[in-house]
Amino acid sequence: MVPFHERTQRDANLICHRRFGKTVGICNDGQKRALTKSFEGREHAPPRFAWMYPTRVRAKDIAWGYLKYYSRTIPGAYPIESELAIQYPNGARFTLYGADNRRGVGLYLDGIYYDEDDEISPQVHADIAPTLSDYGGFEVHAGMLKGGHNLWKRHERMRGDPNVFNMVIRASESGILPAAELARLRVSMGDSAYEMQMECNPHASMANAIYGRQMEQMRKESRITKLRIVPDLPAYVFFDIGHSMEGDDWSMWFVQLDGRDVLCHRYYARTGELPAHYANVIFSMEEELKCRVHTVFLPHDGTRLDRHGVSAKDDLESAGLRGRVKTVIRTPKLWDSINDVRAFLARVFIDQEGCGQPWTLGENEMPSGIDCLDFYTKKIETQTGMITEIPVHNQYSHGADAFRTMVEAYKNGLIAGGGSYYEKQATRVMVSREPNKRQILVRR
Repeated sequence: MVPFHERTQRDANLICHRRFGKTVGICNDGQKRALTKSFEGREHAPPRFAWMYPTRVRAKDIAWGYLKYYSRTIPGAYPIESELAIQYPNGARFTLYGADNRRGVGLYLDGIYYDEDDEISPQVHADIAPTLSDYGGFEVHAGMLKGGHNLWKRHERMRGDPNVFNMVIRASESGILPAAELARLRVSMGDSAYEMQMECNPHASMANAIYGRQMEQMRKESRITKLRIVPDLPAYVFFDIGHSMEGDDWSMWFVQLDGRDVLCHRYYARTGELPAHYANVIFSMEEELKCRVHTVFLPHDGTRLDRHGVSAKDDLESAGLRGRVKTVIRTPKLWDSINDVRAFLARVFIDQEGCGQPWTLGENEMPSGIDCLDFYTKKIETQTGMITEIPVHNQYSHGADAFRTMVEAYKNGLIAGGGSYYEKQATRVMVSREPNKRQILVRR
């Protein structure tokens, strides 16, 4: 942790393996900065530092004991139990917060540490950012990886930026745990969990990722790659229509079916747009890819009438897609449908660029189509840590549900050639599809 403590950059990203000692490191880094921060000319506003966990309960359970322990030898420093804060003799204060409330929004801060950042909503980052502006406060984003989203994407985006300290600490490189103990942990944890939590591998599937194994297999077989449109082959678009406080969340996949290969060329999602917007996006994709969309499939609620007596299907047809819009009846049992997707993914190829670009909603980065399949997860009970058989409804679920619309349409014979795969069962699996190269098949 010495390079972290001696950094000169304003902001920092710290990705480290389990049992590295991140909590102690942040504790002492915060105390060092609280004790050495100069605030000449701002006596009315002594230094304030925050340490934010996903919940205040976890902050108290994990970090509060360390803060009290390491501050006890500082003359004049004392804990404030009700605030989970340490008051220092120079007037500075270091306080623990939980991202599950909004206490930090109205403060001014000289620095903030986000701990277990993958579990903290990007909206919290956006809410807190202005509190750092008054006195040039810093941000530290730290934690163990929970996938390739928030923390890892921040690391990748800022890699090489001279104004940001970036550090990834892997168990095989840190020397904290002996090799024999690491070998024992790999057996106990399993390869996927070990790779993500100990080796900071963002592509290892999470234990609660619904399509984790399938996405990992796709990467091993290089089926997330650059794809080309197949000339003269029709395309299909598959939607999900979700609902949130912001409005309607529409997600869609632009797909071709070439024999048994499912080619996902584009993913697109937005919130709060009118249906005509998505019709125009489809027309733009047709023009860009030189491929006509044969049918647009909506989920079962695509024919639901609004207060004006108009459905999403009506709106899309009025916007120029008349005769090309169908709705799909969902399988009554959710997990039957999810298992159909798992089987279907063995045939899927995804364009890495066309389906791998995130988008922004206000200050928040929203997931790409690949992200949605990677991070569509089952719930983890916060009190017990147990994984339940209930899918999480969040920003990732909309894209995953749009993909499920495709599988439902295929299974029910709504696409030419559909249905037979489920009746006859597959006898072969595509393992490679590169542009302008022959396809390699593996027999089951």
